[in-house]
Amino acid sequence: MQSWDDFQLILALHRNGSLRATAAELGLNHSTVSRRLAGINGNEQSLIFIRSGGRYALTALGERLVKVAELMEQAVHLADRQKRAEPKGLSGKIRLSVPDFFGQYLLLDDLFTFCQTYPNIDLHVSTTYDYVDLERNEVDIVVRGADELPNNLTGERASRLAVSYYCKRGYLERTPPEERRWIRPADGGAFSWDLADSPFPDVPDILRVQDHTMRYMALLQGYGMGRAVCFMADVEPDLVRLPGAKTSFMQDIWVMTHADLARTPRINALVSWLVARLRGRQDLLEGQGLAVAP
Repeated sequence: MQSWDDFQLILALHRNGSLRATAAELGLNHSTVSRRLAGINGNEQSLIFIRSGGRYALTALGERLVKVAELMEQAVHLADRQKRAEPKGLSGKIRLSVPDFFGQYLLLDDLFTFCQTYPNIDLHVSTTYDYVDLERNEVDIVVRGADELPNNLTGERASRLAVSYYCKRGYLERTPPEERRWIRPADGGAFSWDLADSPFPDVPDILRVQDHTMRYMALLQGYGMGRAVCFMADVEPDLVRLPGAKTSFMQDIWVMTHADLARTPRINALVSWLVARLRGRQDLLEGQGLAVAP
C-alpha cells in the first residue's frame, strides 16, 4: 500500500467495524469499500482484516498498519490545520460547534451580528452536545461544558452553567399531589439527575426524554415538572421555579479551539466575540437573573 486513501480506509474500518459505517464515514458506497478492501487484502502477503463476530477485526499485520495509519492521519490533520491557520486577515471559513439549546436560546442573535460585523468570514454552525474532535479537524471552535481545558486545546472559561427545577405557572395549583409527575432525561447523558436532589423526590416520572429542548417544550406545555438550564427557564414567563428548588451548577462553559489555530485572526475574533457575549450574560447563565450582553 502506498496511498493515503488505502490507509484511511483501514483506519476507518478499524474504528467502525463494518463496511456500511465505513462507507458512510468516507462518503463512499458499500460496494466501493468492499472492492477496495478486497484489493488491499489481495495485495498483501497476509490478511489485514478477518471477519469475527459480524465485525472486521485486525490481524497482527493489520494492527501494525493501523499504527502507521494513525501517524499518517495526524500528519494530514496537522498539515490541514497549518494551512487553515495561515493568516488571511478577518476572512475565510470557520466551523463552530455549539449545543443546540445554546444556539437556539442564547447565541442566535450574536452569531448573526458577528456575520454582519465580519462579512468576509464564512461561518458554519453545527448544533450538538456530542463530543467533537478538534485534533481530527472536525470543527475549528467548540462551545462546551468541561471541568477543565483539555491539554491539546486552548480557550477561555466564560461562565458556569446553572440548572434548577421548574414547572408551568399554575401546574402545582391545578394538579393534585398524587397526579404530579416528572419529565426526566433518559438514562445516562450529561443532563441526567437524581430525584433525591429535587423538591419532590417521591413523585414518579410520566416521560423520559433524552433531548434537552424537547423536555423544555414539555415543561412549557404543562405536562409535568422538570429540571432546566436557568438561562432558558428564568426568562420564560410561563415557567416558575418549584418551591424550595435550589440552583446547582453543571460544568463550566468553555470556548475552545486547537492550539494550532489560536492565533489565526478570524478564529481569535470569534473566540473573543463568544467569550464576551457569554460573560455579558453570566448572571443569567448562573441563575442569578438577567444580564445585558455587550
